[in-house]
Amino acid sequence: MTPFTTFTLILVVIVLLLVAEIEHRAVVAILAAVLSAYFGISYGLFKPADIIEMMNVDTVLFITGVLILFESISRSGLFDVVGMSLARLIGPRPRALVYALIALTTLFSGISSNVTVMLVMGNITLRLAALAGVEAEELVILECLQTNVGGLLLPLSSVPALIVSTKTGLGFADFLRVTGPLILILTALALFYSSRVRTSGEAGGAAWKRDSLRVHVISSTALYRSTAIFAAFLTAASMSDLIGLNLTLITFIFVTATFLLSSLDP
Repeated sequence: MTPFTTFTLILVVIVLLLVAEIEHRAVVAILAAVLSAYFGISYGLFKPADIIEMMNVDTVLFITGVLILFESISRSGLFDVVGMSLARLIGPRPRALVYALIALTTLFSGISSNVTVMLVMGNITLRLAALAGVEAEELVILECLQTNVGGLLLPLSSVPALIVSTKTGLGFADFLRVTGPLILILTALALFYSSRVRTSGEAGGAAWKRDSLRVHVISSTALYRSTAIFAAFLTAASMSDLIGLNLTLITFIFVTATFLLSSLDP
């Protein structure tokens, strides 16, 4: 069997395992790596010593650090606070609420991971949809799609963006110059399509009370500190060329600051 056929079969099997969800994605990914390494060496495509270089440890560490920062900002309650504050500002207006939730999902996906954003925004959407008389199913699906759009915003917005920026050396400004117009167009299309989201028109001022929009925050101190650390991280990362520090090093400086100063339990 040729190497092309072998690796095609490995790819097909891995995709089927991921779709079937028989095992955890991490287990499937490790299986794919082991099979690829074994057959790659067997066919003489590369040597065992080349595997370490192929792992691209710097990129892996960068992704790990960014995901830790994303998790900390999510646990601090920032997304919930912003979402509910905007809901209070808009009031019980279903159509305006739909637009705001889509825009927030896109924005949050630019500064956090898709899974984290969808867990937070899904809960907020279901909660507000019940109060505002909005049919949540189509809106949640639309938000899921928008997390991928928002994931194009910055070099650290998603794993593919992280890999591309690390491999090509694209800075924040160059990356945003390419992706910004595309995000605006896709978000405008999503907002236009959101007119299909049904509203029952049964939202009432009585149901829309401040008490129903309260947000439970673990600690105000953790919220303020985590937000400040994350904002400083985004600023430092965007100025990495001027600072003269590697993005991975900058990331782990702020990961350390998060563990020491954020008041969150690591």
